[in-house]
Parts: sequence; C-alpha cells; structure tokens
Amino acid sequence: MITVVGDHAPRMHEAQDEGRHPRGAPGWQESVLLHWWDERTGIGGFHRIGHEVEATGDRTNLWHGIMTRDGRVFRRYLNVGAASNQFAVDRFDCTDAYVVRTGPRTHWSLVDPDCSVEIDVEDFHQPFDPFPASSGTLAKDYASNHFEVSGRVTIAMPMLALVNTSAPWMS
Repeated sequence: MITVVGDHAPRMHEAQDEGRHPRGAPGWQESVLLHWWDERTGIGGFHRIGHEVEATGDRTNLWHGIMTRDGRVFRRYLNVGAASNQFAVDRFDCTDAYVVRTGPRTHWSLVDPDCSVEIDVEDFHQPFDPFPASSGTLAKDYASNHFEVSGRVTIAMPMLALVNTSAPWMS
C-alpha cells in the first residue's frame, strides 16, 4: 500500500500496463531502469535499456553499471540498431546479451564479457505515476505515462567480475 503525502493522488497503473507498448506519437520512447544498492556487500548497480526509435532512428541504448563502496565502477554503454525481437510484448532488449523480461516478476539478464549479472525483481506495490498533473510539461511532454515501483531485488553476479583486473573498471 502507498501512502500519499501532499496534495495530489498519483495515477496508479495496472499489471497489464507493465511491459512493452505500441509505438505512439512523435517523441515516443520506452525504457526500463533499475537502480539498487546492497548495504551488506557494498555493491550497487544502475541499469537501463531504452528504445527511443522516434528520436534516434530505430536505435536502442544500454547503460550497465556496477559500483562498489570502495570506489570501483564498471560501465558499459551501447547504442545499437534495434532488432525486430526487441519489441516483443514481454521483453526489452539491447542485443541478445542484454535482456529484460517483464511479467509477474521482472528478470534482468545482462551477459557482459567483463561483468555479467542476473537480477530478479519482485514489486512491493502497484506501479504509480510519481509526477502530478500540476508539474506541467514534465508530466505532459517528457514523462507522460511514466511509472515507478519499489521492490525486492535478488542478484546473481560472479565474484570474478569484481576481481577481473582486465575488465574496464574505473577507480
């Protein structure tokens, strides 16, 4: 359950709103984003797959980042041509190596030669739109039909990725 503090009630989204949507008006884009942090291990991540076909000419981008408490950072950025399977109803892709499957649980499979990670996400509550209609162009033009949810994240990541000195880690 969500408790709203303030003067607006957020727009709630139903389960069928999760996942892919048909291409829409000019400026249409669709993306999935996950950021997480595990305080016990001191490891976190920031991952996004974005389909911005109207703005970028049928291109898809990936941001895949892992960071550690001691300051190590791994980054992978890709911007590739969109493949037809990237627009399936239950998945977001940026090549076959970087895939997010949506459904009752969301599964991220980021198979990178230098830092692979498998992530399962279980939502705590119904997704909601955090931007009130009164926020003007942000809600209307930039983040229309944007929604967020918090949840439990379970990660499988080979420890070798954290000690691989040939990987493109930055200190």
